[in-house]
Order: sequence, then C-alpha cells, then structure tokens
Amino acid sequence: MIHDLGVGPKGIKIGKIKSENLEPKILDLVTNDFYKIQAGKLAGQIEKESLIENLYNSICE
Repeated sequence: MIHDLGVGPKGIKIGKIKSENLEPKILDLVTNDFYKIQAGKLAGQIEKESLIENLYNSICE
C-alpha cells in the first residue's frame, strides 16, 4: 500500500527480509525526495477528510 500511494519503496516479504535487501530500501526511503513530496500531498488529502462524517457513515451502514 505504501508503494502504491507513492510514499515509499515496494516492501519485502517478511520471510525474505535480510540486511542486504532491507538496507537499500531504507536508504531509498530516507533519501528519495519523491516520497517526501508524495507524503506531503497525501497529508493534505487526509487533512481535508471529515473523520466525523466518515465515522457516522460507517456506523450507519
């Protein structure tokens, strides 16, 4: 989901995590400006959401 939203690299299956394949992902996450820009856009979208309205609609469904 993180990768699909453009706010981080594609994940690694838990059973396949090793330092040699995890380290590049972490470095990419903290150095890639694209992720920071996308995260800012996503934060703006989240701020616009009406959580009370969403909660009400979820309860009423």
